[in-house]
Amino acid sequence: MSNWYRPLWTLLAICLVTACVAVSAAEPTGPVAESDANDASSWNKRSVAVARSNPELARSHAEKALQLAEQQHSPDLAAMARVNIGRAELLLGNYPAAIRAMQSGLDAARVHSGARDIAVAAESLAVAFDRVGLYEQSLRLHQEALLQFESANDLERMAQVLVNLGNLYDNMDQVPLSRSHYLRALALLDRIGAESGRASIYNNLSQIDEDQTPISESLGLLDRAITLYRQENNQIGLGLAYRNQAKFLTRAGRLADARLAVDQARSLAETTGHRVGLAAAHEAAAELAMAEALQGHAAEHALPAAGRALAEAIAIATELDDPDRLERLLRLQSDWHEQSGQADLALDALRRADTMRIQREREAQSQRMQALTAQYQSEQQQLELRRLEANAKVQDDMLANTRWQRNGSLVVLLLLIGLAAVGTQWIRTRDRLLVTERAQNAALQRTMAALEQARRSADEERRINTELLALAANEVEGSLKRVRATVERLLGSASLPVDSRQHLSGLATTANEVIDTLANLVTLTSLEREQATLSQAEFDLAQLVDDLVTQADARASEKRLRLSVTRPESPLLIHADRLRLAEAIEQLIGNAIKFSPPNRRIEVRLSAADTAIRIAVHDEGPGLNEADQRRVFGRFQRLSARPTGGERSTGLGLALVKRIAELHGGTATFGPSCLQGGVCFYIDLPGPNANHDPLLPMANL
Repeated sequence: MSNWYRPLWTLLAICLVTACVAVSAAEPTGPVAESDANDASSWNKRSVAVARSNPELARSHAEKALQLAEQQHSPDLAAMARVNIGRAELLLGNYPAAIRAMQSGLDAARVHSGARDIAVAAESLAVAFDRVGLYEQSLRLHQEALLQFESANDLERMAQVLVNLGNLYDNMDQVPLSRSHYLRALALLDRIGAESGRASIYNNLSQIDEDQTPISESLGLLDRAITLYRQENNQIGLGLAYRNQAKFLTRAGRLADARLAVDQARSLAETTGHRVGLAAAHEAAAELAMAEALQGHAAEHALPAAGRALAEAIAIATELDDPDRLERLLRLQSDWHEQSGQADLALDALRRADTMRIQREREAQSQRMQALTAQYQSEQQQLELRRLEANAKVQDDMLANTRWQRNGSLVVLLLLIGLAAVGTQWIRTRDRLLVTERAQNAALQRTMAALEQARRSADEERRINTELLALAANEVEGSLKRVRATVERLLGSASLPVDSRQHLSGLATTANEVIDTLANLVTLTSLEREQATLSQAEFDLAQLVDDLVTQADARASEKRLRLSVTRPESPLLIHADRLRLAEAIEQLIGNAIKFSPPNRRIEVRLSAADTAIRIAVHDEGPGLNEADQRRVFGRFQRLSARPTGGERSTGLGLALVKRIAELHGGTATFGPSCLQGGVCFYIDLPGPNANHDPLLPMANL
């Protein structure tokens, strides 16, 4: 190396070291260690685990999680920590503090967290609003939680939210909406094959609109609840169900059966130590004894027994500080005093009940005002926090710019000194190279920024369109279901003319078809997103095919079609999304039924090899012409064939089948039917030994 270059390289080395020191001083300290992030998450989990048994300890754990999350700059963990603090405050009865904490947690989750955490925060705050009687706010947040759980594909939590909505509408005396949400929850549990929670839903269904619902229907629902509680070995739930059964049996005049139910309820409550259940059992025993006295069944023994049961129930309700139950028991005690001929004591008990009701209403009104105040304060705090964060960001940017300007000035000065040592010509050449490089970098950065912005805009537009479609479909579906329910009630009228019955029946059919179309459209739209995922688990595909054929057999019989299935004798276990595969197979079977003329055959075949599985649906329908074959799996493509029973065809079913097959790594195809004429549609899936390779040809199946 020539001597005249040595000063240049020395100065350049000094400049490089100085620039590195300046850059390192301006950079943030780096990411938080993964163990620290997990530590904050673990404190959140501990808070949830002990919430019901020890709310004060749960609050302490959540406060620790919040402290760590803020130190680690983890806003998503901090949001859930605030929600957990609110849950603990709610269990401790501090409603204003609970609402303030949950509201701030929900606001933060909407900015920093995913759909499932937003749903959990919204559901928790909705429960708090429900406790203080702010039903409109609770309803709005429950609906938000339902949409977020749906977007997260958490169907089990969706069912829980539907049950909460059923309870909420029951509190608001909106009986049809309450019943419809309970039934939607049952339907969702049926779809995912979940057993837990059904008994409570049947128990709740038996209690809504007691005065209008036939007693036989309520008793039937309670029988199903009792059977399921026994299967779950839920002794507390079983005791409450027996108490409700005793109430309806008493009203029906079946006093001997009611006595057995009361004894069962009391025995289970004493065995489990469930004080609420024991109070309810004593209340049921008092109602039964008073009914026996009215019917003349040993009145001299029945009325004293009723008094003793009432006294025990009132003592337990007082111990538990349960004002709702205590007011109801005092009114029942007033009836007992009146039946016993003690009018003055009856009036006194009634006055005490009225006083408790007035006091409870005042306390509820006070709680609602405190809750609204807490919500307003939380919203104002969030606004102030956002303002402070914005100011802090501006100041940080100004400080960063100042540091970069100072460090840049030093680097430029050193570079100028070094470059001056080697001559004017070299300086000019170097300057041209630097200018060119900077211009290229700036152009490249602008191009990359524009591309990134375009990608984000497109992703956001797709997300918004999908959410708007789901929301609109949900609203339309709800309206159509109310129309259908109204039509079904009208059809139940014996005095309805024949022509009106036909029109209404057609209207109900149309509503059902539109509801199915909306469901298919929303499902297909959600599955066509790039981030669409499957909820995969291991299940028996052969049993699933058997179940779907059994469900469709009644519909096929109505059109005089012979529906059969051929599948392996042994179970065929696969790891896939059971719900989505069931939708795809139902679409193929339903299409075969829809387009097949009467007195024809439909055969469903399931075959498997080591590397591939095939599901085939053969029919004897009109088949596909050349134009149909080119667009058979497109969206909204109506083919030349027409339904043979007047059904609607939207052109979405086969597109949905194709998308579900592709998400499972398979394909959807068609070919000639093995039956007389017609067509066969196939779903080909990877077999257990496919190792996620493309499917092999299926000719050997």
